Amino acid sequence: MRIQKEYKEIETSLAVGFVCRMLRYNPFTWLFAFRGGRGTDFECGIFHGLIQFSDYYPLEPPSIMLLSENGRFKTKSKIGLNWQPSWTVPDALLALIGSMDSYPDGELGSV
Repeated sequence: MRIQKEYKEIETSLAVGFVCRMLRYNPFTWLFAFRGGRGTDFECGIFHGLIQFSDYYPLEPPSIMLLSENGRFKTKSKIGLNWQPSWTVPDALLALIGSMDSYPDGELGSV
């Protein structure tokens, strides 16, 4: 199963920028955390989130949401990324982290 393969790769690599943990009772649900990027409005924050996979992953994107208040995205709401089936979880999380460089249009919570 691709989900388990990706998880093993994350566990054994020195993934920079985030941490993931698979729920023991449900391999289709992962928790993640990352630090805000240096030199951004989010630099001092640690952000927690949830990834939920469908049976059709990777053809169907995982549901990714942030659980901690962040001012950039609504909490507990699915975040839309331009998903590509060739992406892996690290690709998606790095895209998410990259999108948190500043507030769009300079407004708090504008996405």
